[in-house]
Amino acid sequence: MINHLVFSAILIPGAIFGALLVVPWIERRFTKDDAEHHLLDRPRDAPVRTATGAAAIAFVSVLFLGGSQDVIAGTLNISIGHVTTLLQFGALVAPPVTWYVTYRLCRVLADRPGAERTERGGAVRRDSSGGYHSVADPSTDPAGASGDRAPRAGTSVGDVAHASRSSETST
Repeated sequence: MINHLVFSAILIPGAIFGALLVVPWIERRFTKDDAEHHLLDRPRDAPVRTATGAAAIAFVSVLFLGGSQDVIAGTLNISIGHVTTLLQFGALVAPPVTWYVTYRLCRVLADRPGAERTERGGAVRRDSSGGYHSVADPSTDPAGASGDRAPRAGTSVGDVAHASRSSETST
C-alpha cells in the first residue's frame, strides 16, 4: 500500500514537472513545426498555448489551496468535508473555465490592432539624465541633435552599437 505522503510529496510534483518537461515536444508534434525558434511569441499570438498554461496554473492553484484545507475550514468555520468537496469541484471546473476565458481573451486581443499594426508619430529622445521622452516633431525638439535617439523596434544590438559609435565620432 502506498502512503498518501508518497502521492502528495513525490508522485504529484513529479507528474507536474514531468509534464512541464515534455510540453515542447508535445507542442512540436501537434503543430508540426520543426523550425528552430529564437524569439518569443506574444501570448495573444498563441491562444491555445496560453490557455493551456493558464488552465495548468489554475489546476495547480486549486491543489495548492487543498494543502491548507484545514486552515480554510477553521477560518471560515465550515467543515473540512465541505472544503474538500468544494476543492474537488474546483479542481475539475477551474481548468476548463480558465482555458475558455483565456482563449477568448487571447482571440479578442489578437483581433485588435496591435503595436505593429498602428501608425506611430513622433520620435523618442533620450535626455541627459538617461530617461526617454516622446517628441511629437523631431525638428522642434529643444534637445536637437544632443539627445540620443532610442533604438527602433527590430534593430539588432550591433546596429545600435554601430549607430552610437558613429554618432560619437561625428561630434
